[in-house]
Amino acid sequence: MTNKPDNKIEKLVEKNFPDSTTNQKKKLANKIESIPISFRKRYITAMKGKNKLVAMEYFCLECMGFTHDECDCFTCPLYPYRKSI
Repeated sequence: MTNKPDNKIEKLVEKNFPDSTTNQKKKLANKIESIPISFRKRYITAMKGKNKLVAMEYFCLECMGFTHDECDCFTCPLYPYRKSI
């Protein structure tokens, strides 16, 4: 992974997080670059803070290594809600 995200990701961050500071945008761009392409939209939706269910779903997906395997992390506070995600 490079230190500087590509221009396409920077534009995506600017479009979706216009009120973020420069430092926040840099961190968001680096994070988005590390996410598999097919999950980036969910991450952006979750980070906008407008959909709690998507945020929980994304958290679980990231925890499970971006797979749809059955979660067996009984100690996770989201575990009781996993069926609704």
